[in-house]
Amino acid sequence: MGQSKRGSHSQTTDSTSQTAYGKVHMALDAATSYGKITMTSTTETYGPGEETTQMHRKHVLAVNGDPPFLDLIRELLTDERYNVTTTNYVPETFDVIVALNPELLIVDLVFGERAGWDLLERLTQAIATRGIPILLTSTDSHLLERATVDPARYGTNIDLIVPFDIEDLIRAVSDAIGSA
Repeated sequence: MGQSKRGSHSQTTDSTSQTAYGKVHMALDAATSYGKITMTSTTETYGPGEETTQMHRKHVLAVNGDPPFLDLIRELLTDERYNVTTTNYVPETFDVIVALNPELLIVDLVFGERAGWDLLERLTQAIATRGIPILLTSTDSHLLERATVDPARYGTNIDLIVPFDIEDLIRAVSDAIGSA
């Protein structure tokens, strides 16, 4: 196993651009300027001259309102050689997801908060995001059950109750999209 180098990367764009590409980068720029999104870039060295960059890795995007949880997800999945982007719930979250087109989303559902439900419903309905697998997390098993009983509205998702074993998270991600 090689050494890992980690760093942050943010995208910016000319605010006058009217293309879809420009709008996507404006959403990323707006979200990163508020410190709401962390994009992790990783390079692993396996031997002399052999590097695998983030371009060749599967991308996981985690959305959660708890920064320590996001840090943990980023650390665990980066160690497994996935590219990981984390964000809390911001108005641009859906646009960022469309722009980055990750292989997997991790979305947290919280009792009394609509943000996760609204995002989940929008992801399920939008053509651009409908096919992205979603791993739902929650500390409340009833919320996960609620999402499961209405697949037309919330999609068919993978559920993971918090707290969870690290191996269960890694297995759920690998089962959903394969190894990094």
